[in-house]
Amino acid sequence: MTDETPERKIIILDFGNKRRKKIKRLRKGKGPLMTDVKDAVQEVEQNGTIPAGSPVVIVVVKERRQRGLLGKW
Repeated sequence: MTDETPERKIIILDFGNKRRKKIKRLRKGKGPLMTDVKDAVQEVEQNGTIPAGSPVVIVVVKERRQRGLLGKW
């Protein structure tokens, strides 16, 4: 038996450190990060590097809170 299913590539998009509020909006499918994700996926699909409908993994790290009067101590 041969398995002739096409290989699915996974897209990993790393958006780095973002504020908590922007991450919440992204989870709801709104905000500027969502438009960035849509644009990035569209660009990759247009380049032909991956087929449409491939899984996308989004990596966003929540910024650390600054504490105290002087910020990072």
